[in-house]
Amino acid sequence: MNAGRVLFVGAGPGDPKLLTIRGMEALQKADVVVYDRLASPLLLSHVKRNARLVYCGKERDRHTLPQEEINLLLIREAKRGKTVVRLKGGDPSMFGRVGEEAQMCVQHGVPYEIVPGITSGMAAPLYAGIPLTHRDYNSSVAFVTGHLCDKNAGKEPDWAALARMETLVIYMGVKNLPHIQAQLLACGKSGDTPVALVRWGTVGEQQTLVGSLATIDRDVAKAGFSAPAIIVVGEVVRLREQLNWYESRPLFGQRVALAAIPGAGGSDALAGRLEQLGAEVIAIPLVKRPLLAVDAAEFPEDLTAYGWIVLDDAQQAEAFLAELGRRRFDLRRLTARGIHSREQVASAACKLYGTPSFLT
Repeated sequence: MNAGRVLFVGAGPGDPKLLTIRGMEALQKADVVVYDRLASPLLLSHVKRNARLVYCGKERDRHTLPQEEINLLLIREAKRGKTVVRLKGGDPSMFGRVGEEAQMCVQHGVPYEIVPGITSGMAAPLYAGIPLTHRDYNSSVAFVTGHLCDKNAGKEPDWAALARMETLVIYMGVKNLPHIQAQLLACGKSGDTPVALVRWGTVGEQQTLVGSLATIDRDVAKAGFSAPAIIVVGEVVRLREQLNWYESRPLFGQRVALAAIPGAGGSDALAGRLEQLGAEVIAIPLVKRPLLAVDAAEFPEDLTAYGWIVLDDAQQAEAFLAELGRRRFDLRRLTARGIHSREQVASAACKLYGTPSFLT
């Protein structure tokens, strides 16, 4: 039996195309995928069909699987010889508990690998038009969690030091925003400092709320703004008015389902154009069935004797016209009073022979 292993993979901030190539390769090899709430479900399209999928999403005050059970699941499946991918939203090392889970692998002698991802703390502000650094505004950035669990309840951030930072990026801070706001103001941060909250960054549901530190708690409450969101505190937030590239696209917020045969050039070009205009494109793959052969014994000898030709779908139309081609039948000899599904026949005829004169 092959030795199993665990791959901790950063799923990126939400947009499935922001997954790294190494992350995609890991998913393609996975026998088991243990994925989080913030990992895009579309990433599971990279997984082979017989892989086991385990959802372990965590929401405030509600965990699908306790952390201890997640740890044991990773070890158990790896020891069975499976390749296990632990798919984590954003980057696994940025408040993602990858250190704890990797330590479990070390303790149990399970090989592991960590594949970095694009963290939401960097991507969400960028998609809101807020670069985290700009030489006219700042030369430092601090990343901090706004959520303290029971294990680190005594490790309150050094708010005095953070208040002196030019830019703050706060993860998981919406619930505790009034406390964060009060601490920063008490430690000398100006109430006029711009603040932005970016919810569901990098996807079509993205929402951005901008205010000032003195009143941001009231702004959030009035707007009903909720998690998950990244909070940015600092003068760089002022750049959003000029650099808001993503939310200003004409199709931003629109979700388009595009059904096509994978690899078809026309559909790929259309998807690319829709994405450039801001739409979130969801591909629905179609399978092209092989052309069915027509039973020559049942095929009518004299088609000119029929008043109607009835074809149920495009596949029947293609098979019908292919048989006519094999017989070298001149399409202009068809004298039927009507053709059911005429558009389907026309489409198939154009595909097989070019546009025949009787259909133009």
